[in-house]
Amino acid sequence: MKLLVVDDQPLCRAGLRSILSQLGKKTQVLEAETCDEALHMANTHIDIDLILLDLGLLGVNGFSVLRTLHQGCPNHPIAVMSTSEEAGDVLTAINAGAVGYIPKSSSSEVMLSALRLIFAGGVYLPLASLPRSVMSNDLSGKPETSRSRQTNQYIGVATEDYAHGLTKRQLTVLSMLVQGSSNKTIARTLSLTEGTVKNHLASIYKTLRVSNRTQALIAAKKMGLVADP
Repeated sequence: MKLLVVDDQPLCRAGLRSILSQLGKKTQVLEAETCDEALHMANTHIDIDLILLDLGLLGVNGFSVLRTLHQGCPNHPIAVMSTSEEAGDVLTAINAGAVGYIPKSSSSEVMLSALRLIFAGGVYLPLASLPRSVMSNDLSGKPETSRSRQTNQYIGVATEDYAHGLTKRQLTVLSMLVQGSSNKTIARTLSLTEGTVKNHLASIYKTLRVSNRTQALIAAKKMGLVADP
């Protein structure tokens, strides 16, 4: 496993190396201090499994760096770390292409859980960033049991359990649904068959505990998964 840490603080990089080493003996950690260094390294090491970006790089806008890295090396997933736990910052990062948002206040155990979720294909968000409707499970009227939770391809929460979740592709389909796109338009835009789109919608309905497009749209807005069109 190969990871690229982008952080301009030597002590932070050293701490992350120690934590990341717990992912396994074969874990290799590369380091960069700037966006340009990260782009060069990502294009040199095409087998990087994850870029771990500090949004607080000195003198630059972290979200701009995230967008530049996402555009410059689209085949490398990027997770961000930040001192901010504001919902707006979390959503901005996810909308800019991040596959995870890990607060710097997280324990090493939570960070490792977040990374394992991301490696499994999921999207990780901190619990504090999720709307109350998610935490209280008011869509179903019942608290979610551990038996009903999945540990991959889910939007995670910072308690090593995982709440309501959708794959990144399903989030994209849901976003287009909210914009009023038809199944045919979604299929054409994402280079999918209409049958595949219908399968994604069925999974979305099941996950959100709804039965049609309108209910899915309402639920998604209540959960903060998508913005108003």
